[in-house]
Amino acid sequence: GPSKAPTLFVLSPLQSLGFPLKKADQLSPEVCLVSNIHPKGGDVVLNQRGGPVTKSTDATVYSTRTRSYHSAVFSNRTIHSCEMNGTFSNNEADDACG
Repeated sequence: GPSKAPTLFVLSPLQSLGFPLKKADQLSPEVCLVSNIHPKGGDVVLNQRGGPVTKSTDATVYSTRTRSYHSAVFSNRTIHSCEMNGTFSNNEADDACG
């Protein structure tokens, strides 16, 4: 079938209520969740603290409901945004990466 634009989300771990508060880099990994990958495969660019990093989406899950692949890409650094095939995540932290 034809290529579809993927949907990307950046998920950050929640702060625990304990003190002292941790920096983002000390928390669990951050995730770029990529949905509606079609066709399978391709790379995701994580625009993260320290500079962009390219990661593969080889580890995907196929959804029979959406007839497309889904992938989660992890990073131990703060992810400001992620992109695939020219489509960017809708993360509010984009502006912090200038």
